[in-house]
Amino acid sequence: MSTPGWNGDPAEALKELSALRRFSGPPKEFWPRYLACMGHLCAAQRVALLVRNPATPGAWKKLIDWTSEKGPSRHGAFFASQLEVFAERCSTDPQWLSPLEPSPGRGNASYVLATEIKALRAEDRSVAVCLLPETTDAAAREMLLRLHLAADTPESYQENLVAGQAKADVEKLAGALDLTAVVNAEK
Repeated sequence: MSTPGWNGDPAEALKELSALRRFSGPPKEFWPRYLACMGHLCAAQRVALLVRNPATPGAWKKLIDWTSEKGPSRHGAFFASQLEVFAERCSTDPQWLSPLEPSPGRGNASYVLATEIKALRAEDRSVAVCLLPETTDAAAREMLLRLHLAADTPESYQENLVAGQAKADVEKLAGALDLTAVVNAEK
């Protein structure tokens, strides 16, 4: 799932991230936009969101993924087959980064980045895992920092939904109380 119209500018991704923090739409619209935003912000080729299965300790399930418009990666199949392993590593190191294969020198390598995603309920554990194309170690570390800075967006989105629901509930209650006051005044 890619996002048409984005030119890879991190400033655009930051604007989208800010908008997503205030987003009030349904989750099926939020998560694809969020993963695309993370992909653009981190210059990733692929991003996947995994959640821990509370019924089965150590088990992770991929909920959604995003792929850039850059075309297939030579590491794409390996990345997809190891998502649960990457998520488990991130569960012990909340900001995890590793080259996909050992680099003979200090040259470029493809990297996997992962960070825990903050949720409203602490028991809802999820991880975003990104595949970076050939890059330097320093650039990969910067992308991990960007990824980590975006990790609280789902929590803000969930808080916004809860606040919106609470407001709607209060308005319904106020309407019911107003009606009760009118009926009692007529007696």
